Amino acid sequence: MESSKTYLIPLNINYERRIFNDANLDEDCYTIGKLMYDERQNIESLAAKGKYQEAALLFLQLTKSMCRHFIEDRHWEYFDDMYSPEYEIESLKKMFGEYVASGKLPVSVNEYIHKAWKEIEETESCKEYGVPQDKLPF
Repeated sequence: MESSKTYLIPLNINYERRIFNDANLDEDCYTIGKLMYDERQNIESLAAKGKYQEAALLFLQLTKSMCRHFIEDRHWEYFDDMYSPEYEIESLKKMFGEYVASGKLPVSVNEYIHKAWKEIEETESCKEYGVPQDKLPF
């Protein structure tokens, strides 16, 4: 039987191929974290230009892929104390929180992020490992 569940966060194939490629796995998932840093810069640039919905979708897609590969590629085996990719997600959460606090983030985008975040909260990486931290700070 096919699932009729509707997802608000479609997978971003570019992220899957470019960032979460098995060839990028290394200690602390540093290379993946660096590629996520580069993408964070792109997302921040979009938000700074007022392209909040586009930035929100990319943020959520990046988070979803990180959660997916944390489990499928066993990222927990590659770090002891520091999981580099999660820092990029936390920085983006902070950025969106600042936009909310300043009144710049449209209500519709804020609502979309919170509704879609429920998909993140349901991932095994979030429920079982706390990656990413399951609450949005805004």
